[in-house]
Amino acid sequence: MDGCLVKPVEPSRLAAAVLAHARPAPPLAVPPIVSHPCSRQASVPALDLEVRANLTALGGEDFAAGLLQDFLADAEQTTRLLAEAAGAGDAAGFRAAAHALRSSAANIGARGVFEMCAAAEAIAAPEVATLGARQVAMLTAELDRVRRAGDQG
Repeated sequence: MDGCLVKPVEPSRLAAAVLAHARPAPPLAVPPIVSHPCSRQASVPALDLEVRANLTALGGEDFAAGLLQDFLADAEQTTRLLAEAAGAGDAAGFRAAAHALRSSAANIGARGVFEMCAAAEAIAAPEVATLGARQVAMLTAELDRVRRAGDQG
């Protein structure tokens, strides 16, 4: 026996006894706000114009456009890997794919993709199977936004 209370039980003594013997609850894994399906990142441009200008200055317009096309092609394959890993509940594979996409997104100036990948990497392992598919859907939508921005500029 861990303790004893005598009747009549006083509320303050009951609360103290419960606190003394209760196990602390595990911390809740709260996903970043960008992982919520209603989250909008309207303030973040699809492509950072400064990064695009730097890439253009480095190798010309064709070079910058080619890098963006390569990024989008690689991102399409990576989102498939993310979806497969999420479906299998493979947290390590999910995080590795998100990390790879995050790195290349930073290089091309796709800040929204970068932030969503960081959020994907932060998803707790037990939640990858449930939250991962939603994150992949949002990444796919953001990549479409990047594609449209690249087509315009």
